[in-house]
Amino acid sequence: RAAQTAAPVDPFSLGRRLTKPRITAVQGITFTIGIEIALGGDIVVAASDLRMCQLEPKRGLAPLGGATVRYVQRAGWGNAMYHLLRADEFGAEEAYRIGLVQEVVDPGTQRERAVELARELLQCSPTALRHTIANARIALDEDEPAAIAAIGAMERTVRETEDFQEGIASFVERRPAR
Repeated sequence: RAAQTAAPVDPFSLGRRLTKPRITAVQGITFTIGIEIALGGDIVVAASDLRMCQLEPKRGLAPLGGATVRYVQRAGWGNAMYHLLRADEFGAEEAYRIGLVQEVVDPGTQRERAVELARELLQCSPTALRHTIANARIALDEDEPAAIAAIGAMERTVRETEDFQEGIASFVERRPAR
């Protein structure tokens, strides 16, 4: 019964956005929906053999899984239109150059690297990560003034946590936070 009332899975992060960081790993042929799922993550790790193509326009379709949003957000208008309108194929280096992926690694190691990044994030306060993501999304979804206006509330909330107290203590004591 609980499964019936649970929010639907949103692999594209178009409606229900995660509050925890999401790292995606891609390799080989990653076309259309594969790109849109990958770009639903916060950080994308790509194998150097990556091949991307948002080929819908060549098939009489439009990208329906968020590519029109994510390309523009990550790559800027010109780079987004360059690849979306041409429906061209490009590799990992171009995806990295325009900001669709954040790291390029040897094929077969992308998942391991994504897990390493996740372990790095585990060294951070979950509360701080949630608020960082939330405020960045305000800046993206609304505007810079809205994100700036939200910083005060974020600060008050974070200051009340044990993580904040431990973070300050670890800084003063020059040791890693626990």
